[in-house]
Amino acid sequence: MAKDSAKGIRSGDILELAHDTIFRRGALYGHYADNLARIARTWSAYLDKDITPDQVARLFALAKICRSTETPDHLDNDLDAVCYLAIAGELAGTPSETSDYGDLS
Repeated sequence: MAKDSAKGIRSGDILELAHDTIFRRGALYGHYADNLARIARTWSAYLDKDITPDQVARLFALAKICRSTETPDHLDNDLDAVCYLAIAGELAGTPSETSDYGDLS
């Protein structure tokens, strides 16, 4: 299986890759909760409407889903969508004032 192709990959493998991807990207870009909160504040100011970090993650997942219409077998789109939806689910259930967002190690 080519690294960037979804052909022949099993759902469990995608979930395992998604888990690893979240942590690898956190090491590169910082914690997802911090980044999505920053984006939510910026979008909220621009749109003059409250946007939450979990909404940002869901919108990014939708962008990846839309992108996949051009290349439906490109693994990166599905993988990123899974990551964003998992993060959205976590953030939707976590009050930002009290959470440590889990351990990234």
